Amino acid sequence: MSTPGAPMVWCYGSGREVEVSVTVDGDAISIHVSDTDRDVELANAEELFEWLKVHIAGSLQDPKGGVFDKLKSGKFFRWE
Repeated sequence: MSTPGAPMVWCYGSGREVEVSVTVDGDAISIHVSDTDRDVELANAEELFEWLKVHIAGSLQDPKGGVFDKLKSGKFFRWE
């Protein structure tokens, strides 16, 4: 959330380019597709899940862990 009170936004893309943004404001779920400048309105989280599964391959996978995750899980250093 960028500002207090602003709707929540998730962005999907590669590198620094945003391909799709998902905005949730109250009960409204909106998807904006950058390439086509098209908006898609969805009724619920299940529809969002299905839309992402079909249109944005890999968007529903767990994020890759960073250095902090490796440290936290003990995979960065081995303490003996």
